[in-house]
Amino acid sequence: MWHAELWSGQTSPVSSDPRYERPESMSCLITMSQKELHRLELIQQIRGRSLSLVQAAELLGLSRSQVHRLLQGL
Repeated sequence: MWHAELWSGQTSPVSSDPRYERPESMSCLITMSQKELHRLELIQQIRGRSLSLVQAAELLGLSRSQVHRLLQGL
């Protein structure tokens, strides 16, 4: 398993609950598999416009619509 520290600054359902308040500078530790990490990297490349949706689909062995759903989930 790989560990990645992410802080997107986006609000989550938990962040609006005062019981789960945390400082703005606090980051999260997320554990993910090598496959999940690879998917995340490709999705970031799509968003950065250095990789097309079709290219990512080919690299991941998925359909274009499956990759589109992955993008919507993030």
